[in-house]
Amino acid sequence: MATRRQFLQGVSTAGTLACTGKSMDTGVEPIGIRSAEPEKWKPEGDINNIIFPSGIQVGDVMSTRGFVSIQTLEPEVNWKLVEEDGGDWSDHSEETESAVDGTVQFILANLQPDTAYCIACFSGSGDRSSVTRFRTALGDDDWRIVTFGAASCLGGNLPWQTLTRAAEEQLDFFLLLGDTVYTNSRSYSTAWNDWKGALRIQGMEELTQSTSIIATWDDHELVNNFDWDLIENPREVHENAWRAFQNAIPMDKNQTGKMYRKISNGSVCDVFVLDCRGERRSASGVYISSEQMDWLKSSLSESTTRFKFIMNSVPIIDFTDLIGEVEAIDRWQGFPEQRTEILSHIEDNAIEGVLWLSGDFHFGLVAQVSPTGSIGDSLMEVLNGPTGSFINIMGELMVPTEQYQDAVATWTYSKYICNPQTGEVVVQFIDDSGTILLERSLLL
Repeated sequence: MATRRQFLQGVSTAGTLACTGKSMDTGVEPIGIRSAEPEKWKPEGDINNIIFPSGIQVGDVMSTRGFVSIQTLEPEVNWKLVEEDGGDWSDHSEETESAVDGTVQFILANLQPDTAYCIACFSGSGDRSSVTRFRTALGDDDWRIVTFGAASCLGGNLPWQTLTRAAEEQLDFFLLLGDTVYTNSRSYSTAWNDWKGALRIQGMEELTQSTSIIATWDDHELVNNFDWDLIENPREVHENAWRAFQNAIPMDKNQTGKMYRKISNGSVCDVFVLDCRGERRSASGVYISSEQMDWLKSSLSESTTRFKFIMNSVPIIDFTDLIGEVEAIDRWQGFPEQRTEILSHIEDNAIEGVLWLSGDFHFGLVAQVSPTGSIGDSLMEVLNGPTGSFINIMGELMVPTEQYQDAVATWTYSKYICNPQTGEVVVQFIDDSGTILLERSLLL
C-alpha cells in the first residue's frame, strides 16, 4: 500500500505533467521570456544626491499598482512616471507630493501588466533623483518565465557587490529576506539612521534603481534574537523598529495592516511574505500568531499560481541531523506544533509548487525541509545569502546528504528562473564577481 507521502508525491507529479505546455486555468500557450525593454530613461536635470540621498525605492509591485518611498530634504517633490512604448518611453503620470519627516510615500495606480516603467523625482530647482526602473507583474491569467533575486544578512562586505551584480540583470523583482540592516537598537532614530545608511550604499542603490523589492525582517532590524518573552520592553522595540522599516520599505500595508502579505505575479507565482520575528513568543510556543497562521494556510489553499514562494527569514528546515537542537528556539524547529501544523496543511492538501525561501544562517543551502519519512520531506527550502555578513563555517564543512543537498560558503545572492510550463525553478548562487558558484534545478 502506498504511503501518504508517496500518494502526495504522485499527485504533485501528475499536476506537473498536466501543466506542461498549457496554462492551468486557461489552456493558453505560455509566452516564454519577457519582451525587450528600451534603454533606461534619461530625463533632463542633474542628479542631486544631497536632495535625494537614497534615490527611489519601489516595492510590492503587482499588475496595476506599486508602492514608492523617497527620502528627500525638500518639503515637497514632483515625480514623473514613464512607461515603455515600443522602443521608447512615453509619459504616464506626474504629481507633486509633500514630505513627512523627510519621507515621501505614495501608491502608483493605473499601471499596465507586465510593462516596464521608470520613475524620477524633481526638486524646485530642477535637480532630480536617480531613475528607478521596475516592471509590473503579469496579469491574472498571464504567464511567462519569471526571474527574480533574493538576499539576506547584508552586514559587511561593502559596498555589497553581489547586489551590483543583481542590478545588472534588471530582474522582475528582488526579495530581501531579513537582516538587511544590523541596527540592534531600541531607538527609532538609530534604527531609521541605519536604514538610511543602508539605502545609500552603492550595491543597494544600484539594486533599487534596477527593480522593485519585496522585503521582510529578522531580528537585527529589531534587536538580536528578538522575542516578546525574552527581551526587556519588547513593545517599545517593536514599535520603533516597525516605524523605521515602514519608512524605508515601500509596501502594501492595506492587506493585513501588518508585515505578512501576498504579492502576486500572474498565474506564475504568489510570494507569501511572512513575519517570523515580530510575533514570536517562545514561552507560549508561538512562532507566528494564530492570525498569521490562519492567513497563510488559507492563502496557500486559495492560490492558483504554479509556484508559491514563502519568504521565511529563519529556515523551517529540520537541522536535527546536523546540529541537533542547538539554538532551535530561534527557528521553526523549536516550535514543533506550529511547524507540523503548516507542513501538514501543505502536504495533506497536496498544495503544489511550494518553495520555502529563507536566510539567517549565513551560508547558502538547498535542502529538504525534513528528513525522508518525516512531515515536510516532500518540500524544499533554499537558504539565501549572506550578501555581506560573516560566513558560517557550517557551509564550509557541509557534506552533501539526502536532506542537505548543496551548500555555498561565500557572499552570494540567489537568482531564481521560474518556468511555469515545466514546473521547474532553476536556482543560481552568484558571487561578487558575477560567477555562478552553484546551479540547481528544482521540479516543484
